[in-house]
Amino acid sequence: MQLGQPLYYQIEEFSNRQGFEIFDSSRLVGWKHKYLGEIELSDKTQYIGYEMQFIKKDVHE
Repeated sequence: MQLGQPLYYQIEEFSNRQGFEIFDSSRLVGWKHKYLGEIELSDKTQYIGYEMQFIKKDVHE
């Protein structure tokens, strides 16, 4: 993540204010962390990168 880069929810809020809504979203990058030197496969993955596709709610011709 880049310093000053907006967080996921901030991008979604900004896009909604501009008249867009999320059409699709998918996780691109995520990984598990070690705890006490081990990785527990049943632990939840920390998501690092997403791809979001937005669609305009109202399109005037």
